[in-house]
Amino acid sequence: MITVLVPDPSFGAAYNMVPALRAWQDTRLISKRPDGFRTWDCGLLLDSFDNQLEAWRLIDASAFTLVVGVEGIKILQGIGDDRWIREKRVVAFMMGKRYWENGVSTNNLMADLKIDHLYVLPNLLDVAPKHVVPMLQPVAVPETVERPSFLTVMHAPGTPKKRDQKGTDVIERVVGKLSKDYQFDYRTVMWMDHAACLRIKQRAHIFIDQIPPEGQTRGLGMSGEEAMAAGSVVVTAMYDQSDLVEYWPVPPPVLEAYDADELETHLRKWMMLDSREELESLGKASRRWAVDNLSFGAWLAYFREHLPEELNNDG
Repeated sequence: MITVLVPDPSFGAAYNMVPALRAWQDTRLISKRPDGFRTWDCGLLLDSFDNQLEAWRLIDASAFTLVVGVEGIKILQGIGDDRWIREKRVVAFMMGKRYWENGVSTNNLMADLKIDHLYVLPNLLDVAPKHVVPMLQPVAVPETVERPSFLTVMHAPGTPKKRDQKGTDVIERVVGKLSKDYQFDYRTVMWMDHAACLRIKQRAHIFIDQIPPEGQTRGLGMSGEEAMAAGSVVVTAMYDQSDLVEYWPVPPPVLEAYDADELETHLRKWMMLDSREELESLGKASRRWAVDNLSFGAWLAYFREHLPEELNNDG
């Protein structure tokens, strides 16, 4: 059995990691927040002393525990003391702004707790220790996707807090400018649970992932991954891929944009086309790349390939 500790069971990492891991071993999700537990038949909410004891027992019996994000470590510390944690089999996956801003202190904490096997999002390699494994998050690849005939562009910050991180104001200014010259549908997706958000995003011909301000972490986020899996053309600010050749032998077929001018150039090109064939071809390439690299099976194979041998049993 595997236990997974997450701050919020409704967010992308839990929504997709748990079913990917369950294809290998029985997996239990543990969190402090009730949000999203309706999605899982394998969740444990840390809302009582009895459940705290149950979490302790599950972790003690697990092949290993995967802690997700800085908050995942804090949850682990709330279940048992540091000495107990050092005796456990713990793997970490770091993601998000909190790790980006507090990498040094988080790395020191993980070293003290003897969490020595670490996966990180590739755009966080600069703040991670040297010996880490870059890894994106898994995504569910829909069997079929139905898109409207009218050109549809989307962006999904999710919440107001993430608008600054994803450059939403810049994106909306560019879209507003283009709307004076071209006809297309645009939607900024906010305040939806994960399942509803997925259904909406799958209708996008073009998906703008993030154009963050200079100095912010950037790259292919969960929304961009899910859009690729649905066959959308993704525009985003990427990071240096020179160290990721082994991880991505074929780079993701995204359109790179780092500011308003580059975003406008990409969007204007597709809006000027009389034919959708080229756009559809690039969307199909996006979907193929997602299947090969981000689907549950592909992600699990990569996760296990880089897992320490003593943890990588068929349980």
